[in-house]
Amino acid sequence: MRKMTRTVGLLALAMAGSASAADGPQWLHAPDAEALAKAFPAVAQAMAVDGRAALSCDPGPDGRMQACKVTSESPPGLGFGQVALDASREFRIRAPSKGAVAGGTLTIPIRFQVPPDPMLAKATAYRPPKSPDAQKALARQVVARVVPDDWLAAKVGAYVTQHLPQTPGPGEDPQALADARTAMAQAVQSGLPSMREATALELAAHRSAAVLQAALDRPPADPGRFLDEQFKGLSPNWVLAEVAKIKVDARARFCRVRDCG
Repeated sequence: MRKMTRTVGLLALAMAGSASAADGPQWLHAPDAEALAKAFPAVAQAMAVDGRAALSCDPGPDGRMQACKVTSESPPGLGFGQVALDASREFRIRAPSKGAVAGGTLTIPIRFQVPPDPMLAKATAYRPPKSPDAQKALARQVVARVVPDDWLAAKVGAYVTQHLPQTPGPGEDPQALADARTAMAQAVQSGLPSMREATALELAAHRSAAVLQAALDRPPADPGRFLDEQFKGLSPNWVLAEVAKIKVDARARFCRVRDCG
């Protein structure tokens, strides 16, 4: 049977076009970018991993896809094949005219792209504020004494992992979710020194030596409340920049295990 190929991208769908018969099938309908984005596999999206899948389908008399099968997916175990299979219910080509010969099996490669993360832009644009060395040293003492490692790790970890699902989604390997959690936990621990330094630099730049010394003399019992009070009204870009670096590190760790391609 003759095979026809057409590519669907997540952000720029190629299927809803005006392909001529010489180019292959004329696509009438496919899920739009918003629909595919909503169906993006959760673990892959949380780890900022792009993917690919390929389907083999038989166009029916009405142009809708029938008997679709996943022929390949990459990276494996992240659910891209299942998402593509689910999306195939929306695929439709122009039905052949009466008496025309059907086109045979249709091969549909689909490319999934993670939407850009605005955090990365903030991380790139952020520059630590300047302050006297003595002020920095005092602020570092405050952070070391007032903000415990376990408290900071819990807060940062909860923020970093907030988009990870509790259970694997359709077509997702349970081990992939476990690998993602491990990668994020390791990245958080690795990123704590940088997060502490950024916190100290912001304190040094925006709070007086008297305020910092008072925090050393009488350490507050609630780290969260103390930090909220100190940074109230200030831009959170430094926090987002640090979290973005942790997320990049987590992706790298995850991809060393899962082979993101």
